[in-house]
Amino acid sequence: QRGINYEIMRQSELLKNGEKVEQVTLLYDESKKKTGIMRKKETAADYRYFPEPDLPPLSLDKKYIEKIKNTQPELPFEKKKKYVEEFGVREYEAEIIGFDLKLSRYFESAIKIFSDGEMLSKWLVSELLSYEDYEKIPVEDFIHLLRMVRDGKITRRAAKDVLEEMYSTRKNPEELVKRGKIAVVDDESKIANFIKEIMEEHPNERDRFLKGDERLLGYFVGQVMKKTRGNADPKIVNRLIREYAERNKG
Repeated sequence: QRGINYEIMRQSELLKNGEKVEQVTLLYDESKKKTGIMRKKETAADYRYFPEPDLPPLSLDKKYIEKIKNTQPELPFEKKKKYVEEFGVREYEAEIIGFDLKLSRYFESAIKIFSDGEMLSKWLVSELLSYEDYEKIPVEDFIHLLRMVRDGKITRRAAKDVLEEMYSTRKNPEELVKRGKIAVVDDESKIANFIKEIMEEHPNERDRFLKGDERLLGYFVGQVMKKTRGNADPKIVNRLIREYAERNKG
């Protein structure tokens, strides 16, 4: 280690002064606290290479080398680059997927039938990867679940529960959503009734909210989500709570 540190300093000084660093073999002298030259090796010939008598000469033309190159699988860094540039995947997810052979195969099967690379990669890394034998969930079923989230049929929170059920039961998401009655509640009249009930159940918070305490908006959204078991569309809930406030101010 001391020899390496000494050489870093010595070679840095040489380069700063415009001098050349020679290709040599060095030995560190403990007593002098410096390196000394053992022997110089300027060219390949100095290494005294000689033919291996048990191996015949082998000549490979460029055409053959290119053929071999073209049959090699993609390297992890090549996959990462492709995922970012072609599919819109973020650097973080692209690296995790690209350097995991099993996960990259799953991703490449999925991207053929679901073009949103960013959403797909985020769900793969943050959710699917948490299951040890995730490949037991068919790609088609996983994509079906993502489409349901994308199309607003179920919330992200509900989708996580469905994914867990998919893993343990091997059932498809459509069946699990119907059985569990966890489809998104997007009936505005139903949500409005929930909001009215919650406001009546929490009069103190309601009055503060109507007087302009915006911090309570999140509280009431949370109460509605709780009442609907996380299945209400948060955007609709937010809008209807604000409309309730406008109607009841003053």
